[in-house]
Amino acid sequence: MSMPVAVALGLAVSSGLGTTAATASHHIRNGQIATDYGAEAIYLQTTDPVTGATSDIGAPDRTRGCNLAASQDGKTLAYSTVCGYFAGRGGDTVSVMNRDGTGQRVVWQMPSDFGSRQSVVGNPAISPDGKRILFGTARTTGPSQTSYWTINTDGTGLAPLDLGVSTAPDGVPRFSPDGRTLAFTVGGVIWLKKGNKPAAPLTVRKPGLPNNPYGWLRWSPDGRHLVFADGKGLYEVAAHGSAWRALAASPSSTTGYFEPAYSPDGTQIAFISITPSGDRGGDLLRSIAGLNLARPGTPRTILPGNPAYEVADPVWLPAQ
Repeated sequence: MSMPVAVALGLAVSSGLGTTAATASHHIRNGQIATDYGAEAIYLQTTDPVTGATSDIGAPDRTRGCNLAASQDGKTLAYSTVCGYFAGRGGDTVSVMNRDGTGQRVVWQMPSDFGSRQSVVGNPAISPDGKRILFGTARTTGPSQTSYWTINTDGTGLAPLDLGVSTAPDGVPRFSPDGRTLAFTVGGVIWLKKGNKPAAPLTVRKPGLPNNPYGWLRWSPDGRHLVFADGKGLYEVAAHGSAWRALAASPSSTTGYFEPAYSPDGTQIAFISITPSGDRGGDLLRSIAGLNLARPGTPRTILPGNPAYEVADPVWLPAQ
């Protein structure tokens, strides 16, 4: 699963999630929200953004996976098949499949001697033309070190990615919709790498850009904005750096907002809201929430949280 990595990899007891068939509706403009869910065993599902009804990807069988990402047209999903306690044991993969769970295949599998006990980290990114996948690996033991790679979707052409920064990004860089620019964060600063030019920090004219976006950047479908979260709130910044705005602030010090993703038409954002469950064990409730960008402020709950499982990595897929 994704950011923060400690939460993503530190998973607990397996628990199934009861699902219902997603309700079809002609007025749904923005398809479905794909996520992963579970505890020690992680599965993939879709959620109807209007009704909140869920359905397992690949049903009636459940597809195991985490670190979910999608192609620009929403027809292909990229993910890792080794999650939770099993990560970092040499079996981590970058895999792809069709949106309905068919056509599953491994694009790259980490060799047991790869690096120094490394694990696939962050959501992989599929290039807009669908030909390459960008992903990261990080050590699970010893000094922290993250490396980034690209690979063709047929499994050939594995190559390291040089971003031209001395400190590794906080998360996997994201392709702009036109494929010409990569966006990533380093220490809470947003950087842009355009083509073969050196990466440069995004300079905003409105001061006080919130720090610590946790590496979770997402481009708007038109490429004009980037959305991110700092744990306490959601923010949108213009890709040319002119201004930023706060979209929503968490209602309390114990609630965190993470992992925002634009709807296909760019009018809404889905994200993960994390709150304590109140149980003695200190379990967290991870719900899927939504926000209308035309009326920033109070989000709505799309899928309530459950302390028996975690939900993460929202990807908003276009309607089929």
